[in-house]
Amino acid sequence: MGLRPLHFWLERVRVARFVEAYCCVVALIVACAPSLHAQVHDESGDWHSLPPASEPSDGGFTTSDDGNVPLSQVPQLTSRSSASQKLYLNFVGSDLFNWGTFSPHITPAYSTDLDTTTFSPSEISNIQEVWARVTEKFSPFNIDVTTINPGESHFVPQDSLNVVIGGNGSWYPLVAGGVAGVGSYYNGDSSTHNTVFVFPKNLGNGFPKYVGEASAHEAGHAFGLQHQSTYNGPTKTAEYNPGTYPGIGPGLGTGYKSPVMGLSYYSDRGIWWDGSSSQQQSNGSPIPQSDLPILASNLNAFGYRADDHGSTPASADPMFFSGGAVSASGVIETTDDKDYYSFRTGGGQVNLNIKAARWGSTVIGMLDTKAELFTAQGALVATYSNVAAPGSTSLDELISITLDPGDYLLAVESQGNYGDIGQYTIDGFIPPLAVPEPATVVLMAVGSMGLFAFRRRRDRPRICGARAQ
Repeated sequence: MGLRPLHFWLERVRVARFVEAYCCVVALIVACAPSLHAQVHDESGDWHSLPPASEPSDGGFTTSDDGNVPLSQVPQLTSRSSASQKLYLNFVGSDLFNWGTFSPHITPAYSTDLDTTTFSPSEISNIQEVWARVTEKFSPFNIDVTTINPGESHFVPQDSLNVVIGGNGSWYPLVAGGVAGVGSYYNGDSSTHNTVFVFPKNLGNGFPKYVGEASAHEAGHAFGLQHQSTYNGPTKTAEYNPGTYPGIGPGLGTGYKSPVMGLSYYSDRGIWWDGSSSQQQSNGSPIPQSDLPILASNLNAFGYRADDHGSTPASADPMFFSGGAVSASGVIETTDDKDYYSFRTGGGQVNLNIKAARWGSTVIGMLDTKAELFTAQGALVATYSNVAAPGSTSLDELISITLDPGDYLLAVESQGNYGDIGQYTIDGFIPPLAVPEPATVVLMAVGSMGLFAFRRRRDRPRICGARAQ
């Protein structure tokens, strides 16, 4: 598609402005194979739109399956039900008539086929995956990512954010992956109803990876984040920073990372970033933006979640055992957080897998894990630090070691790079302590019927003799 004159774009976005707002639009064209897509960024800070995404290599379109369910049966998912503030992923549609100076009217439910009145089994699976991906992005924070509608009365500042996921946004002047007002979660602008929009029809026809990244991106805008951009001196070279990811299309490896607030569709690892915002000072130099402090600020009021496991050896949580099989999970909230676990082994081969967040077998995690093994007295036994490099396929750590009988501590932590935070799981096997047989006491007795032996165990008495001849 060719470049259009500036007056064309100005006319297209004229309706997007508040009456008193200064109109300043930068039109950017970027390659998103297999075709070019126009992106418009509103530099005055009212609206930020995300570019659309190209079709995934395996195609995004699906046909309706048997076993469809009504929209009322959308999966009821919650990541942190105890949190009072909610990030509501709204897959069932919206009838919001006015939003800012726009008129969305009816936004259909999320759909990858032609039926927007029911959910097919594949759409249900996609919804669950989108929720899992957005949950990972906000797992360090004290906010509940949910598909349960908190109610219209909760879509007010510092309470709940409505992320409407449906349709193609035909009411918006440009083809976009989503749109949000910066700071709209807390700034008290009632015209936006604490609502942002994601347009799955422009995201590989609802491809869950793209929809998840776009949902986190638009929520990030509502929570006060600008785009992460790149510059050459005072010249902006890209509105959407692609991070270290070198190409178009998913699947090059988890070692590549991109800013959630940049272009993270195609990178397997989208993380919160410390870089240059899309906003510039009067001299043209970019305004720095560190995403995490803004998300956790008092403006949003949800902050970081409380540490879920002991952060010192003295406060270590016992690791759960079941016949030697180990299971545990947690969240690294900040890059200096450590989660300590204690365990006791009878000695032998210990095998533990520490894994970043997954959807099935697909890595969706932000956290690049690290682990340290200590004796109970605090002596370091081993460090496991597989730093994810570009092109690698693992954010995980594998512990395989022979240990003497005794008590040990395991610390799970971040590699310490910016954005290395999020969920993890632990599974594997630790040889349990040998359990001795209960003690046995044999009593001999002589009765009128003969000689009997009584064996008494700790648990219960048992007659194990025979009548004498």
